[in-house]
Amino acid sequence: MRSEIEFSLIGSLSSPIDTLLAEFEQKQRIRARLRFTDWLNGWQEVVNYSLHHNEPHVSHIGITWVSSLMRMNALRPFTSKEINALGGSSAFLPGCWQSLTDAEGMVWGLPWTSYTFLIAYRRDLLEQAGVDEATAFSSAHALENTLAALKESGVPIPWAIPTNKAHTDTLHFSASWLWGAGGKIASDSGKAPLFSEPEAIQGLKSFFDLYRYMPPDATQQSNDALRGMFWDGKAAVTICGVDEPYIRQTEGTPEIFERIGFAPMPGVPWVGGDGLVVWRRAQESLAWEQASVALASYLVSPPAQRTYCQMIKNHHKPTRVDVLPDLPLQDSSLTNAVKQALTTGRSYRPIPLWGRIESQLSSALNFVWEEVYAGKPTIDALHETLDPLARRLKITLAG
Repeated sequence: MRSEIEFSLIGSLSSPIDTLLAEFEQKQRIRARLRFTDWLNGWQEVVNYSLHHNEPHVSHIGITWVSSLMRMNALRPFTSKEINALGGSSAFLPGCWQSLTDAEGMVWGLPWTSYTFLIAYRRDLLEQAGVDEATAFSSAHALENTLAALKESGVPIPWAIPTNKAHTDTLHFSASWLWGAGGKIASDSGKAPLFSEPEAIQGLKSFFDLYRYMPPDATQQSNDALRGMFWDGKAAVTICGVDEPYIRQTEGTPEIFERIGFAPMPGVPWVGGDGLVVWRRAQESLAWEQASVALASYLVSPPAQRTYCQMIKNHHKPTRVDVLPDLPLQDSSLTNAVKQALTTGRSYRPIPLWGRIESQLSSALNFVWEEVYAGKPTIDALHETLDPLARRLKITLAG
């Protein structure tokens, strides 16, 4: 008789996972029954698993969720023997691995897919401004110099990134500047917020000061409109998700890419993605436990990662270092930037109450955009917004 386990998947990409699970079942003689939910309700569904004790055996989660699940004592950690069987931690992108490993070195999940952001730029406009693209984005200072040169050359919109209230990635964007300046968001223990310390503020100031190169009504523009300015050739530099340029190229606009280049984010790129966790429920029987670990391990194996990332048409990237050479468009500006960002980037650590820190800090940073566009000096907007938040979170985290 075959073992049967439950696997919860977020999203609607059922065809690729059906293919992988069919291969897994054939090899392991284990059936994995799927539960589906969407990203909008994914986190609440995962919380409900723990509250109502109806969790599956294995779940696909956003990697920033693992810290909360650790606090609920809901997960079964992976053993060193299981990790070594996958090639060890060095087989995976450092940022992705870091996001699922706590300060004591316990591994609470396996990184399944990775995600990051890139600088995208118009080669023709950089050439017009006399800027060398090889060094134009090598640091936060170099990026600002590049934008200044573009503005001086007559480019009306040197920099176009989403800044309105609906935008959810300001923290992910600005983290590159914050980390690059030597700042931290929180202490390694998670007990102290550090985003209002001098190094962090300096990095954030460099990021928000770039509003001077943005359209004057940027906070009123939709995310799609601001990114569209770049793809339509009206803006010189933007930030895009790692999936966007691959998707655009496969959708019939390859000629645009002759005029577009890509670079990693300046400083230390943020790396996110999805992970796979095994719930403690799986330990109710040895057969369930072994089957659950086998499924999670199979899904992060090189063959499965290659299959999955190819079938989902470049929406996500692998987490294994040995699968990066299989990315499409090898040796292009795009793929070189992707590989550099993923291998040198950093993720958020799984610390207690990370979800609260991320939610409140994200909202605060979006408010900073409103303040600087209203004319408040950047340094004042940062301190007046972040200092009170840091004081409140310090009390919460210390408790």
